[in-house]
Amino acid sequence: MKSILCTTTLLLSLSLCSTEPVPPPPHTDLVGNARWMVKFSNVSILATKSSFLDGFPFAQNKDVADGLYNEALSTGVPYIYTSHLEIQAQDVAKDPRVTFGYSSEFTHWCTDNEVDNDDPRCGKVM
Repeated sequence: MKSILCTTTLLLSLSLCSTEPVPPPPHTDLVGNARWMVKFSNVSILATKSSFLDGFPFAQNKDVADGLYNEALSTGVPYIYTSHLEIQAQDVAKDPRVTFGYSSEFTHWCTDNEVDNDDPRCGKVM
């Protein structure tokens, strides 16, 4: 009985950790495509109103995470881990309004399908 339980647990763990890429929804599903980009991107562009540049916009690329690259454990809610000493963290502390920018290129879908990142098929969302 113990070996059956261990085997079942191992198979379930392996199925949850699959890294097989999930294709984007049809291009007509705008909301689905936006959610797909956020869910499967590992990078985002974070833009803030700079407290150091007299209120001018300031943008930087940031690593984002929401779980493993997989349907079961990926939530689609982006998390950014940063220090409170980082410039944009100080900007957000003064003004919490931010903009996240995503591209299908960040998911590697465009490269894998030989689509240029400026091609309209390589979607973008803010």
